[in-house]
Amino acid sequence: MDNNKKTENEPRAILGDKELLKSDMTKEQKIFAAHVESLRNKIAKLQFEIDELMPSLRSYEQSFINSTKEKAEEILEENSEITEGGK
Repeated sequence: MDNNKKTENEPRAILGDKELLKSDMTKEQKIFAAHVESLRNKIAKLQFEIDELMPSLRSYEQSFINSTKEKAEEILEENSEITEGGK
């Protein structure tokens, strides 16, 4: 029973659909597992930041599109006034 409790609380590495006890790993495997865990954490953090940034990017893109439409409409109006005035 004590041995079972020990393995329940023991640190593990998850690789695909497998869980491996760190105590069963070689030194090299522990290093690889630490890198995998670190990279997963970094990717999750960066994905969170991307999720935060995307709405701001979309907003600036839309503002940029709107400003180009406004400028295009101004130019069209100016050209229309020039054409009408010349008749």
